[in-house]
Amino acid sequence: MSASSRFLIPGMLVTGLLTVLLVALLTVVRPVNSAQPIALDPAAVKAGKTTFLTVCAGCHGPQALGINGLGKPLVGSAFFNAHTDAQLLAFLQVGRPVDDPLNTTGVVMPARGGRLSLTDTDLSNVIAYIRSLNVAKAQPVAD
Repeated sequence: MSASSRFLIPGMLVTGLLTVLLVALLTVVRPVNSAQPIALDPAAVKAGKTTFLTVCAGCHGPQALGINGLGKPLVGSAFFNAHTDAQLLAFLQVGRPVDDPLNTTGVVMPARGGRLSLTDTDLSNVIAYIRSLNVAKAQPVAD
């Protein structure tokens, strides 16, 4: 057996093992730009749901699936899922004007959902609630 063939099989095994580990790591649902799996605070999700239903659902729908011509879907949203919680908070703080090139509804997204009394914590809770909807959608359904 040559010296190079002695290392071929162990090298292939190591490469295979690393590939399996990489695939396993990539299949864990993670927030964008984060090395940690999503760990949502149930109290934040519950508070966020209450705020979402009273403030955001009028445009985004009660299940966050959007209302045509008013608000885009937030479940499965490439925009939502491509941003960190901090980026989404900054977005919610200022909203989106009608003349923003990314505004495709023609309707203003008001700062803080039009409720200037909403705190950053309230907005963070809404983000947690929407994250929970997206995580639920990403989970496989058991038969």
